Amino acid sequence: MIKFGMGVRFGFICSFLMLAASFAKAQKLLTEGLLSYKITINSPSGSQASGLFNITVKGPLLLRELKMSNGYENVLLINTNAGTIYSMQKRGVRNYAVELNLTEFLSKSNKYRGATIIGEQKHKEKFAGLEAYLGFAHYQDGTDMPVSVSHEWALQEPFVFECFPDAKFLPLNFSYKDEDGNSLKFELDKLNAVPVENSVFRIPADYKMVSYNEYKSSLK
Repeated sequence: MIKFGMGVRFGFICSFLMLAASFAKAQKLLTEGLLSYKITINSPSGSQASGLFNITVKGPLLLRELKMSNGYENVLLINTNAGTIYSMQKRGVRNYAVELNLTEFLSKSNKYRGATIIGEQKHKEKFAGLEAYLGFAHYQDGTDMPVSVSHEWALQEPFVFECFPDAKFLPLNFSYKDEDGNSLKFELDKLNAVPVENSVFRIPADYKMVSYNEYKSSLK
């Protein structure tokens, strides 16, 4: 007969309690609600602009809005079930909903897929009331990116973050450079898990739906 000492029994009890605690603190998916990030962009020329990066989500429906202090806007409407993505464009008195290719849009994040978080330490600062863990996103090409994350929440459709397309966490604070050399800094300001009206994700009546090629032709 194999006899277990007190140390083994104590270890078993601790393991059981830790397992129970992990279930009690199960990660929550933001399937409906709003995320709002403060964003600062520094260009290679030295100019700076600040603004808000908002993500509104309801199941497969996403509205991604970037609005900067210099007047620049980038608004995308995405339906992952339908496989559609529209870029909302204003040109003078005309408004366009430009249909893009969702597969091509998602492929831009391929180089960031498969990242792991390394060197995590609890951050003394909270973001939007959430506890943060500071570490590095380690990518398959060997590069690292500093990032503060929350393990309490995650997005059902994380691809809205170019740098974290398959993240199992919620990014709270991070910076990176885009392909044009701009430095972008994001900091979570608000998280509201609240019901969202379907009308938020509809293309407004005063927007004309066009293909990307039709839109490019209209600019000539």
